[in-house]
Amino acid sequence: MYHLRKQEYRKFRQILSLAKRTDVFCDLSDTDFKVLAKTIHLQNYKKGEIVFTKGDLCDNLYFIAKGSVSLLDPIDKVASKTLDKRDDLGWLAFITGTPYRFTARASEGVSLWALPKATFFNLLPDSPTLVHAVQRWLRSKEATDYLHTHHGLSFSAIIRWHDHAIHTLARRGMFASAVSIDHKGKAFLQYAKHIKGFDFFANLPEEELQAISDRLVFKKFARGETFFHRGELSNHLYIIEQGSVAKLDAFDRSVHSIDVSSHYSFGYMAFFYWQS
Repeated sequence: MYHLRKQEYRKFRQILSLAKRTDVFCDLSDTDFKVLAKTIHLQNYKKGEIVFTKGDLCDNLYFIAKGSVSLLDPIDKVASKTLDKRDDLGWLAFITGTPYRFTARASEGVSLWALPKATFFNLLPDSPTLVHAVQRWLRSKEATDYLHTHHGLSFSAIIRWHDHAIHTLARRGMFASAVSIDHKGKAFLQYAKHIKGFDFFANLPEEELQAISDRLVFKKFARGETFFHRGELSNHLYIIEQGSVAKLDAFDRSVHSIDVSSHYSFGYMAFFYWQS
């Protein structure tokens, strides 16, 4: 086990030494690097599988070890950019604490190194080198353009966030996200015991429902948008807060759709049994 872990450590160090994000990691000490390496793990995806979807919270920073990943335009659902070995996925969402603005799908079989966000940010108070690297990125034009273009923040709001984030990072080794995340937790708790189509939540104690409400991801979908296709592995359970969803037969479009509406849940069988 020790030998295998040491091999993984060396492989990941090699990936980072060659990665295009070297400005963040190249000057880390061995001690800092070992802290990061303890929780780094490989994730493998088959061609067509989704790594993350638009609106998901960014909990990992991904580095492509093998294969390629397509970023899908959130409006047209077509590949707008393809990333391959040495590229990373989601750096700006990772560093600014914002949801993903694109959906990432494996263009072929792909292996990704996943660095948990908690590990990275827990290291900040003990690593001046990492703090300085993050501060440079918080001030960068790339971060400013990203927040303005993809999250609609005004330049004055971005400057205020920059200044406050850099100040608290220097003092306490931490900083707040650039945007506030609305989990809709209070609304969920009001009807959690009465969600239709799936009685799982009705049997949970209040403290567990509260914990779930803090991790919900609230998304809005336009009319005609697709949640998932037959054959895709599920990594989400959906609960409709408002509106309606049509479930279509993938093989016979002449079959009438099954419509579900507010406070209904769908996708739960695939979610719990990790099926397509």
